[in-house]
Amino acid sequence: MAGAAAWAPNVSSQPQDRRVSIVVLLAFLGFYVFSLMDISGLMTALIKYDRIPVQPIAFGLAAFFVLPWRRGKKFPAYFLAAWTFWILFSVGGLLGSKRELGLGDYELAQLCFKLGISLVGVPMLAFRTIIRDKYSMFVKLSVLVIAVGAAFAVVQFMLPNQFEMFMHEKGRGGGFWVSPNNCAEICVFGLFFTMVTPFKSKTFTNLLRLILVGGLMASLSRGGLVMLFVGAVSYAVAAKQWKTLARVGIGFLIIMALGIGLSVVAKSTGSASSKRIDRWMEVLSGNVSGGDRMFLWSHGMAAVMEDPILGRGHRSMERVVPIGSGAGPHNYYIYVWGNSGFMGLLGFLMFVASLLRMGLKCKQIQNRAALCAMAGMIATTAMVSHSFINTVYFGPIFAMMALTAYYDQTAPKPMFVPPQPQRQPQFRPRMA
Repeated sequence: MAGAAAWAPNVSSQPQDRRVSIVVLLAFLGFYVFSLMDISGLMTALIKYDRIPVQPIAFGLAAFFVLPWRRGKKFPAYFLAAWTFWILFSVGGLLGSKRELGLGDYELAQLCFKLGISLVGVPMLAFRTIIRDKYSMFVKLSVLVIAVGAAFAVVQFMLPNQFEMFMHEKGRGGGFWVSPNNCAEICVFGLFFTMVTPFKSKTFTNLLRLILVGGLMASLSRGGLVMLFVGAVSYAVAAKQWKTLARVGIGFLIIMALGIGLSVVAKSTGSASSKRIDRWMEVLSGNVSGGDRMFLWSHGMAAVMEDPILGRGHRSMERVVPIGSGAGPHNYYIYVWGNSGFMGLLGFLMFVASLLRMGLKCKQIQNRAALCAMAGMIATTAMVSHSFINTVYFGPIFAMMALTAYYDQTAPKPMFVPPQPQRQPQFRPRMA
């Protein structure tokens, strides 16, 4: 018996996995859905007032219920990189000579604190709250919430005049996330979470995937389409599923056909501008960056080169492109480099590399493939957006990625049962 006990999983080493208080669970669950649905962004869009720190207040309430009562798990592979990047970004942005925000500025506190919530805060609360038995439930809940938002984006696309207050750009579905580009990003992540923990019914799972693709298409986001392609290819390569890679090619052709049909409908009904449709069609034909992106990046790099070591400082990269009153570089690598200097850029590269490493270390094929795909998608999104990580819904995304890797790599070993010796039947001579 002693030998068998030595091979049993050390359950007592993780007492926090035994149970979780219903009060703590509900407090975190409310904050988790609040963040994933981007309720703070919706409130800002409706009220037209962004001086209320809605997300920090919501995080503080959740932390009040979670932190005093729950002991956290250790996950240095993620949190070390997340803390490093956050600190380098926040401190590095104070060193630039052209910074527009000082230590006491409200916008600076919002910028750094919201990034900290996304990178560290939500994953930290998730690790303290989501035990192994509840992990699958949270992944499925995430997919359901995102699918509802995707369906909302489709409705917005079809009835743009009815939902103008919820839309960043008329004619493009934004779902709960207001910005159509944000909607596309979250829908693609939702697709790959269905690979991690699919529902019992394949029909229901495929229906959700169809809705998520519909949300992506309704956003008319070129970056979202590229994200889906990069994620699908990365998933197939990481899983070593070459047939899947072939299906990706076929699926991409189908999406192209759907996109062309959707664009024709949108253009004929006037639900989206011709310029947006033409640009979206450029991506379908292979022109990913487009002339507008190269224009933004070149001006962004010119601004970075003014001080490539220390950077320009917080908020100095928001209006470096001469378009109207000024625009950002639409590239997170360039944005971080110019905002927080070369060390800030290294911090972000370290963070992205840690996500990829986290996925490669997974033992289960679907977890490894999905996390590698999502890491590739984050690296890709960073090329076309300069503010995506600061969006509040990325906190739940990072939390589920980190927990997927954690529970994959710390799966309890099956109890070893020593083989029983085979006893030969004994034959005794019959008595006459």
